[in-house]
Amino acid sequence: MVPAGPVASTAMPAPPRRPAVYGHRGASAHAPENTIEAIELAFAQGAEGVEIDVRGTADGVLVLSHDPVHPAVGVLASVRFSTLRRLAPEIPTLAEALAAIPAGGEVDVEIKNEPGEEDFDPLRRLVPPTLATIRDAGMLDRVVVSSFDPVTMDLVRRADETVATAQLLEPGIDPVRVAPWVVRAGHDALALPVPALAGDGRRVVEELHRLGLGVVVWTVD
Repeated sequence: MVPAGPVASTAMPAPPRRPAVYGHRGASAHAPENTIEAIELAFAQGAEGVEIDVRGTADGVLVLSHDPVHPAVGVLASVRFSTLRRLAPEIPTLAEALAAIPAGGEVDVEIKNEPGEEDFDPLRRLVPPTLATIRDAGMLDRVVVSSFDPVTMDLVRRADETVATAQLLEPGIDPVRVAPWVVRAGHDALALPVPALAGDGRRVVEELHRLGLGVVVWTVD
C-alpha cells in the first residue's frame, strides 16, 4: 500500500534490455543466404531483424550478395541485371528484399565496397541508390546502414542525417580506441566481430555505451 502525501523514493534501475537478434544474411544456416527465403525464415524463427549485403550490377541494379563473384555469372558488377536474373534467379534486388520485411521488422543493410575486391568502386556509387531504395520502401526508421568502408559510411552520413548508421570494425582493431572517431563521424553504433569482446567484453560494451554508441556483434552463431 502506498501512503498518501509526499514520500521519498529511490528510483530502481531499469532492467537491462535484451539484445535484439538479427539473422545474419537471413536465416543463412537453414536457407540460402541473402535470399527472400532466408529473410522470411529468419522472421518466422523469431528474429527481430536481418542483416543483408548489397552490391550493384553493371547497369546499377542493387542486389543482395555477400561475395563480389557468383559462380553462375562471375563478377556481379560486370553483368547486367537481366543476365543475373536469368542465370541466378535466387538473387533478389534490394527493393524485393525490403518488400519481404514484415511489419515492425528491422534491417541492417551492409553496403559492400572493399578495396581489393573485384567490384571495388572508389566513387562509392552505391550510396545514393541504396538510400533512395530504403526511402522508397518507407523503412528509414527500421534500417541501419553499415559498411567496413569509412568513406562509404561518411557519404551515407552526409547524404541523410536521419538514417541510423553502424561502422563495421575489422578484426584485430581495438573498439575502444576507435570509438571516439566513430562518435565524431556521427555514427550511431559500432559493429564488432565476436573476438573484439574477448576478455573483459562487458567493459568494452559499457565504454561504448558511455560514449553513446550502440553495439552490434557479428556473428554469434
